[in-house]
Amino acid sequence: MNTKSRYYLSAVAAIFFWGSSFVATKLAYASFGPLTVCFLRFALSLLILKLVRIIRKDNKKLEKQDVPVLLATGLLGISVYYACENYALTLTSASAASLISGAYPAITALIGALVYHVHVTKKQAAGIALSMAGIVILTSGGSFSGSNVRLGNAILIFDGFLWAFYNFLIPHIRPAYSVLSITYYQTLLALPFLIPGLFLEGHASMTITPSAIWALLYLAVGCSVLAYLLYNFSLRGISPSAAAAIMNLMPVFGLLLSAIILNESITPASAAGGVIVILGVLLSAK
Repeated sequence: MNTKSRYYLSAVAAIFFWGSSFVATKLAYASFGPLTVCFLRFALSLLILKLVRIIRKDNKKLEKQDVPVLLATGLLGISVYYACENYALTLTSASAASLISGAYPAITALIGALVYHVHVTKKQAAGIALSMAGIVILTSGGSFSGSNVRLGNAILIFDGFLWAFYNFLIPHIRPAYSVLSITYYQTLLALPFLIPGLFLEGHASMTITPSAIWALLYLAVGCSVLAYLLYNFSLRGISPSAAAAIMNLMPVFGLLLSAIILNESITPASAAGGVIVILGVLLSAK
């Protein structure tokens, strides 16, 4: 396997973890509030990252000049992003959240063209257009009625803009830091901004269940530590636009897992849309 393939496979693996995170978050809500889940997830992640750094003897210290970009990526990609996502998931379904995440590549491409003046090739444009067509088919089979659902979906779309800027900020981090150090310092700087959410939720009647604990651990280890390490590694070898195109796989993974684990229905239109999304991803990545 060549190095370029490893970058792409790392991005796909990260997207799988994030696609499954919608389902795991819903399961964690059996015992914890959305903002509490957010804090506990990244607090556990920080401890794991710290342990891995000790084992690997990754002692790179955070330099003052790098604090702004690492803080910005931590806010955009962790604290604000997941606080919004977790709250949105109390209003809408995991499958709907998965489908909406399919719009993120288009949002990233829009931000890239308008803000960063990124050139998009005809093949990339065709792949994104094909993927977006798949998203339209996917969402046409879902239920988007009700003011709460619409609010949750709007928050998830806002998250897409946060993620777009995250993609373009990551390459500005100096290569002096390993992927492990980048992920660790992002989490370290982002975590304090999640603490206020703990005081906004009541925990008096909280009942801890085994499934919620396992879901929380999966969110911390898989969807946070492994996913961010894999994704940050992939951005060292592929462009933000290519990584965003691969993110079109998130609704496919999320939709399948929502059906299997949460028993949320998959319509024939959703299945057809998922196939079209995959074809668009392959075309864009190629």
